Amino acid sequence: GRVVCWDENLNVIWRINIADLPVRNPRDQSVDPRIRSARLSPIGGRVLIGTAASEIFELDLEGLKSSRSTDCVYKITEGHSEGEVWGLTTHPVVQHFASGGDDGHVRIWDALSKQLISRLALDGRVRALAYSPSGDHLAVGVHTGSLYIFDAASIQAAAVTPGEGTQTFQVQLSHDFISVIKFSPDGQWLAVGAHDACIYLLSTSSYSRHAVLRGHHRGVSHMDFSADNTFLQSNSEAGELFFWNIRKGVRVTATEARDVRWSSFSCVYGWPTVGVWQSQRFSRGEGENLLTAVDQFPALSATDRSSDSPADLAAGDDFGRLRLFPFPAPAPSFAFREYIAHSSHISSVKFTKESRFVLSTGGADRTVLQFAYRKKAR
Repeated sequence: GRVVCWDENLNVIWRINIADLPVRNPRDQSVDPRIRSARLSPIGGRVLIGTAASEIFELDLEGLKSSRSTDCVYKITEGHSEGEVWGLTTHPVVQHFASGGDDGHVRIWDALSKQLISRLALDGRVRALAYSPSGDHLAVGVHTGSLYIFDAASIQAAAVTPGEGTQTFQVQLSHDFISVIKFSPDGQWLAVGAHDACIYLLSTSSYSRHAVLRGHHRGVSHMDFSADNTFLQSNSEAGELFFWNIRKGVRVTATEARDVRWSSFSCVYGWPTVGVWQSQRFSRGEGENLLTAVDQFPALSATDRSSDSPADLAAGDDFGRLRLFPFPAPAPSFAFREYIAHSSHISSVKFTKESRFVLSTGGADRTVLQFAYRKKAR
């Protein structure tokens, strides 16, 4: 984590250790100070440094020489830095959201200021996140199959330092990675889907196991609770759509769940998304007056329904494209708007509180993109 500058005679002018930089807040310390890039300003007074943790620091060299003041160090940006980013959840009360990646970090962001609020380090690759309906708890699932429940306020406090979130519960649910987490609308149930094809249903009063829902043939990928907290729908990587009775802990038929109102709609398979999968769809781009035919929609990887009425459906695909459909979209006759988003497959899509913003995560590009959502007349 050292940067050294020499003159033309190879005499050392200055050297900086990134790990020892004076920072205003402990969370501004580098997560991984290994240097990946450095750029000196033309006049030599400032330097930009990029680290292995996807951080960029701007340093005032003269200021560091004379005073080592925290005003001489500015962290321009930071983000996830290893593997992929799959975890994404939005706070139900304020315009905050959390992202989790294979670098083992959960990051809490402010969607209004577009700034990092805090960071939490875990021992494991983070693959799934969910806030409780009250926003009091944050559930985190990692690749080892462990589930963590944290006090959200302790993490979101601006002064919190990495690893200081108050952990209220931990349990080893599976021997495979946790892929999706959902709280019921009333907050009484927590469903945890894993790559072992099981759904672990917990009662949040003590986070004790209520039932294990078995039947999927591959890993569980998406889940939604019914508005009355009675049913759960789930998708798997085998292309399955199953319905479950929560209290009984059993699978029910599609006929029994036919008239169920879902509190959210993140499942990529279902009647409301049939039209999204159809070929020869039509798109109206920004500023265009005519509808134009587009190619067949590739593998649909993530969806989320807005909270306004009439609702829209944000859908991400394996080509990094984000599309906005009217909800439901049961037939290929619905126009949509398309936005080029990520350089990788889209792993998660979420609307923030009151559908003010749309968020998407790009798996291998390790980024979170934020779009302003403006309702347009149909």
